[in-house]
Amino acid sequence: MFVNKVIRLIFLASSLFVFSYAVADEKITKIVVHGNQRIQTSTIEEYIGLREGQQFSLESQNDAVKSLYATSLFEDVSINFANGVLRVDVKETPFVSKVTFTGNSKIKSAILTNEISTVAGESLRKAKLRADVEKIKEMYKRSGRFSVNVNSKIEEQGNNAVKVIFQITEGPKTGVKSIYFAGNANYSNSELRSVIMTKESKWFRFLETNDTYDPDRIEYDKHLLTKFYNSVGFADFNVISVTADLLPTKEGFILTYSVDEGNKYQFGNITVNNKLKNVATEEVEKFISQKKGETFNLDAMESIAEKITSYLGSRGYPQVEVYPDIKPNREARIVDVVIVVDQADKIFINKINIEGNLKTEDHVIRRQLRIAEGDIFNRSKIEKGEQNIRNLDYFDKLMLKIAPTDRRDRYDINIDVEEKSTSSIGLDLGYNTAGGPFGRISFLERNLLGTGKYLNAGIQVGKKSISYYGGVTNPHFLDKDLSLGVNFFRTQDGRGSGFGNGEQNYSKTSTGGKTSIGYDITDDLSHEVEYLLKQDKLSGPSDSASVFIKEQMGKFTTSAIGHSLTYDRTDSRILPKNGYLIVGSQEFAGVGGNTKYLKHELDGKYFKSFVENKYTLKLSAAAGHIKGVSGKKVRISDRFNLGDASLRGFAPGGIGPRDKKTDEGFGGQKYYTVSSELNFPLGLPQEFNVTGAVFADAGSLWDADSKSSTPEGFYNDKALRASVGFGFIWITKIAPIKVYWGFPMKKQKYDEKQTFHIQFSTNL
Repeated sequence: MFVNKVIRLIFLASSLFVFSYAVADEKITKIVVHGNQRIQTSTIEEYIGLREGQQFSLESQNDAVKSLYATSLFEDVSINFANGVLRVDVKETPFVSKVTFTGNSKIKSAILTNEISTVAGESLRKAKLRADVEKIKEMYKRSGRFSVNVNSKIEEQGNNAVKVIFQITEGPKTGVKSIYFAGNANYSNSELRSVIMTKESKWFRFLETNDTYDPDRIEYDKHLLTKFYNSVGFADFNVISVTADLLPTKEGFILTYSVDEGNKYQFGNITVNNKLKNVATEEVEKFISQKKGETFNLDAMESIAEKITSYLGSRGYPQVEVYPDIKPNREARIVDVVIVVDQADKIFINKINIEGNLKTEDHVIRRQLRIAEGDIFNRSKIEKGEQNIRNLDYFDKLMLKIAPTDRRDRYDINIDVEEKSTSSIGLDLGYNTAGGPFGRISFLERNLLGTGKYLNAGIQVGKKSISYYGGVTNPHFLDKDLSLGVNFFRTQDGRGSGFGNGEQNYSKTSTGGKTSIGYDITDDLSHEVEYLLKQDKLSGPSDSASVFIKEQMGKFTTSAIGHSLTYDRTDSRILPKNGYLIVGSQEFAGVGGNTKYLKHELDGKYFKSFVENKYTLKLSAAAGHIKGVSGKKVRISDRFNLGDASLRGFAPGGIGPRDKKTDEGFGGQKYYTVSSELNFPLGLPQEFNVTGAVFADAGSLWDADSKSSTPEGFYNDKALRASVGFGFIWITKIAPIKVYWGFPMKKQKYDEKQTFHIQFSTNL
């Protein structure tokens, strides 16, 4: 039996050898191609690499088959050779004529098209199609929709062309139903929920996106928790894990942050290890303000390192590396800190790569970095640039990573962003204590055509007033650190038909425009220059108005140039808790027009928070002076007014010079105000963003130019006015809403009171 098998194998091998020899000895006399519709025969012949007159071999046949499959143009390939004829049979891969999406409303088709691999004009590849389905699912999951369903459908179009349809069922957003913490003994769950960015899904968060499950956001939460604990003394704090359990109904996630708080530490010895020979250690030590025995605060140490880095950079050491070396003593529960000032090798920026910005132009993002290719690597500048990009508020997500290259002294900066809408249309109804109920329609685009410019326009209609406005601001004019703004406005204000109660027996129409240019002198100090051109028209009944009002009637033109300096060291532009703000301004009217005056104003605010930033004390003071020049009197529309938000407890224009006969106020030329306010928690969930307030205001307003020869006909004194009150502040997506009840404690008999005050404004 075994001998017979051996004989058969020898016979088969001999036959194959003879066949191969016979075939290899035969030339190709003709090439015939069958089955091709779109692809020309000559193209196929090029791919197979065989020509008439060539010797045929099994090896060349296999190479030809592999070559045709490698083009991805064919689903099936068969090559046969007999009697000198090479027959090539192919079945072409369908041609994608169109790619469409159905059922997608939350992610635009243009965004999906840019992310998938299947595109019109190429051959259909089923492996790509399967990968695209998974890619679309992943995009929806990243936007918080984990119940999404995606299918691909192929429709025949004739001539071997197909239409690819991605059928999408988006499903609802998969929110975060509950957030729990394990291992936290010193801080409650509610306190830690206020620290992290991810929030629980609640009915009042319909305008937010932080209540959906996002792995990237959770990674940032871990950083926020660590930063918080390190700032209150817990040097050993560690986030052990974060588990995300999807409910069986896929309606939401249960998040559990497992933490190890460790022990609370105090500062031990704080010293400096200065490795720069030409810099005295005493120059560095002056930046250290913390003392031995105080609660350990890693943020404070990192802030000191940043200040030293900035200082030494200005001394000619841009490549210096400064960092705190933390040395905990677990038995004594103290942390010794060594501020290391190290001379590191110079590192340069190789490339800055930006991805994901479909709308925003690259240079709009690049200019926020304050660093460019070829510059010396500066971590503080990069971190500041990352914060600047976040402050643009153009992106839902931002990831900035430093990547080493094949060159030791070159690093890449890779920036990956995910854009969000920067346009908003507002339709608001509200109440303003200065003018009663009002309606407002507004439009704001914060990133016009991806250029970073601001466009705003709107109309507001009140009980006795109407105003229109519009303008464009370029925060980086000529790609420099210059902010150029152009704004136009028109207001018509008819302020009542009687006297008293804060109303005036005249109306004013004002039309004009303002252009301004501003720039940063330092990170905290900015300067702005502006030009104002407007025309005012005052009118009223000639038989009953105050003599001091009647002399103001008519048309007049104001052409003014002014400037302001702003020194801002607050920690937030919306609701600061620490820091101070000083603004000084001057304005001169008389560059043309028939109004001439010189105006000065100074405003200062100080904020201090305590008890873990739950309570905030605000102290503020302001003063102003305006006087006519070249013999001109200061008109009523250019004078200062106090009341409402500027002096709570009093009506708008409720204090200051006032006609003794008609009881009409007409503003003043000199004023001052001082105020103190304490903000505190009301015990409501922090997600409501509502805080309580108590306040005390004081100030005065006096002096008013008059053409009348009897200035004693109006009240005018420097007497102090004072009030106290309470209220609350609600931080909304639109603007902070501030509601106060004020009660005058010191007033004059002719002053006008107003107990209730409401303000929609981002002003501090």
